[in-house]
Parts: sequence; C-alpha cells; structure tokens
Amino acid sequence: MVRMAKDQELVVFQTSGVSLIRIFRPVLVFMLLMGGLNFAFNELVVPAANRAFSQTFQYQIQSDHFPALRSQVVFRILNQFFYVGQVNAQEHRVRDVVIFETNADSPKIISAQGATWSSGTWRLRNGQIYQLDAHGNLSYYHRFEEAVLPMGQVFSEYFFPPKSPKEMTLAELKERIQLLEKSGGDSRPLWMEVYLKFSLPFGCVVFGVLG
Repeated sequence: MVRMAKDQELVVFQTSGVSLIRIFRPVLVFMLLMGGLNFAFNELVVPAANRAFSQTFQYQIQSDHFPALRSQVVFRILNQFFYVGQVNAQEHRVRDVVIFETNADSPKIISAQGATWSSGTWRLRNGQIYQLDAHGNLSYYHRFEEAVLPMGQVFSEYFFPPKSPKEMTLAELKERIQLLEKSGGDSRPLWMEVYLKFSLPFGCVVFGVLG
C-alpha cells in the first residue's frame, strides 16, 4: 500500500471511482484472519507445548536431580483434600492415601494403603470409608479391597509444580486471577499474560493498517 501511494496508484484508483474502503478491504480481511489464527495458536497450541516441554524437562533432562519418589504430598480438588504418603511418578502409583471430603451435612474420610492411576481414575486398594454426621459422630463405616475414584486430570498435575502463566489458557488464567484476588494475592503478572494474549494478534491488524 505504501508503494501504491508513493507511485500515485491510489489516486488513479480513486479517480476511476474505486473507493479507499474497497481498496483496503482485502488487506483488512487478511489481517483480521491472521490475527485470529495468531490468537488461536497462542491459546490452543502454545500453552500445551510449554507444559509438555516443562514436564519433559523435569522427567528427562533433570532426572538425576528430581527423584522418582516423592513423600508427603498434599493437594486439594474442590471440596476434597488429599494426603499421599509416597508417590511413584514413573509407575503412576501412590501409597498411604487419605482423602477428606467436606460436605455440609456429612463429611467423609477415605483411607487406602495404595492406589494406581488408570484411564482418568484412581483405583484405591485395601481401604476404609468413614462417614460422619453433622455432629462429627461416625454414621457409616465400610471396608473395601478396591474402589474406583474418578479424578479427571493428568496424573502429574497433582504431584508436580502447577502450571506457569505461559502454560495456561485464557480460561485458566482468569480462574487463577479470581482465586488470587479473593485471597488478596498479586494478580498483576497474570493480567499481563492475559493482555499479551490479545496484544500479539491485535498487533497483526495494527501493523497491517499502518503498512
């Protein structure tokens, strides 16, 4: 477009009855398309690739510094609190599991000697289930040899460092920001990542118009 303006070609188009909007329309459509593709790539491909690289780096490159076994791991999923005595990341096995589920009327405690990960579920073995009433008294007790617990996440997500901002999608960033703001934490670095997701695609449109 700069070259066309320099050689007076835009003037020729206008004198021929072709409006500037018609001239610039293909360029704008192309820039918007490139911006959309850029946003989709940064949202769908880049976070997953960064997470895969991070996990590969931990498992392979630094395998001598990061032991395969981890002890006394604690994490939370919604209203469930998990304590795991020992984690074998390579074999996807855990030992000494205690799960405390907080419900308004009847809290539940599940303990098991061990568990294995398979197809999005934990298979607990040799455990007990304790159900408490509203007053904290035992209202139900059951022993089991094997129980299936749906988890719905990748095994390593529970026992290794959480995702960094560059490994998160836009929805995950907003969820983390809400949690930080509710707890009084500093959410500005996460907001920067949110703005960056929009600024790079929008830059394609801006430079296309300026060009």
